[in-house]
Amino acid sequence: MTISPSDPQTILAIVFGASKWPLCDSLPSSAAFSYSARDFITYLKSEDGLSLKSDNILDLFDLDLSSDDIDSSISSFLSERQTRLKAAGSPATDLVFYYVGHGGFSSGGQDYFFAIRRTRERNQAVSSVRVADLATTLKRDGKDLRRYLIIDCCFAAAAFSQFQAGNITEGIREKTMTEFPRKGTALFCAASKQDFAVSPAGGSHTMFSGALLDILRHGDADTESPFSLITLARLVEDRIEQLYPNTAVRPQVLSPDSRQGDIAEIPLFPNVALKSIAASGGTENRQHVEQAEDRRQRLSQFLILGTAVAIVSIIGVIWFLWSRPPRKIVLRGVHFDFEKSNIRPGDAAVLDEDARTLKAHPDLKLHVVAYCDPSEKSEVPSLEGCVQFAQRRAAGVIDYLTKEGVKNDSLIPQAVVSSESDGTSEGHARNRRVELVPSD
Repeated sequence: MTISPSDPQTILAIVFGASKWPLCDSLPSSAAFSYSARDFITYLKSEDGLSLKSDNILDLFDLDLSSDDIDSSISSFLSERQTRLKAAGSPATDLVFYYVGHGGFSSGGQDYFFAIRRTRERNQAVSSVRVADLATTLKRDGKDLRRYLIIDCCFAAAAFSQFQAGNITEGIREKTMTEFPRKGTALFCAASKQDFAVSPAGGSHTMFSGALLDILRHGDADTESPFSLITLARLVEDRIEQLYPNTAVRPQVLSPDSRQGDIAEIPLFPNVALKSIAASGGTENRQHVEQAEDRRQRLSQFLILGTAVAIVSIIGVIWFLWSRPPRKIVLRGVHFDFEKSNIRPGDAAVLDEDARTLKAHPDLKLHVVAYCDPSEKSEVPSLEGCVQFAQRRAAGVIDYLTKEGVKNDSLIPQAVVSSESDGTSEGHARNRRVELVPSD
């Protein structure tokens, strides 16, 4: 089935997120979030951009609204605009959803959420917008729309000023695509699970949104058509590598269902460079376009082959996960002294027992989840110092288990700032622990 580009007047857009969290001290404010959101809205309205009317854009960025108010606003916006456009003879066809800010997981790690201005420190997941709830609204009120999700958010729990955890970003993609329908949805994500997504200190925009806006504003002379998400991912990756050669992070596009046409290949976003090429004309420009077309065809062939390989791999992984019984091994009773990361003598026996169990299951991959108490931050006067203690604890447990014969590549470290303390010394002590949890 051939997928054709959309009329800009039939495209709806939602811009969402925050730059400040006055009720949640662990989420650092950033002007880069605000600049990124505002400039993306400017692009949506620009004649060189999507040329959207203001009525077709829902701006929820930095609004002091509850999660319920936000859900209600999205539902009303989608219902009203689709009804009006259909009555005018131009039914809505596409939805561009852009989020920038902080994201996180619930304490149990099951639900992913987008932080909003009213996100509270003591219960971030409940006071934020859960992806599952957002997906329910979009599936119900935007079921006939092709949905493009552009996600630029960091993992807030570590409270790093410049970094967001790559493996958590992979979780963002997995959780989001699980909740949203697998037909007619594409996700453009700032990073892969192997990388850290960077928001440069002092920068006016996040690394991802800054590069994205640069490409959208100036276009690319080597691309002979409007941009699809797949094309944007390639161009944004190249621009990031040019600007940040030592810390470049690769964005990714996830489009899980292309049986009726992969919407990630739809040329939705205008390429302003085409205007100058069309105006100049001449043999040289025609040759340039022909060369670009040849590159596009070769890239398309490569993507088709890569997609086929990925589909086969995914089917194999799904079959393996479906056929084996669920397992969960939790390392209990391993705690640490205040601001210490060394294994206490009394805990060695527990680790020895877990090492024997892990060696009996060599195919099992696990997260070594190290917790620290928010009060542990003497070396660095911020939550970053607390996270450093958790990282050392994870490294200490991995080192111990490796020496006992457990494969190092089966252990994945993860640092978490615990917020479960009841304020007592016993509660703080419980936070200074390490757990071992299967990756699936």
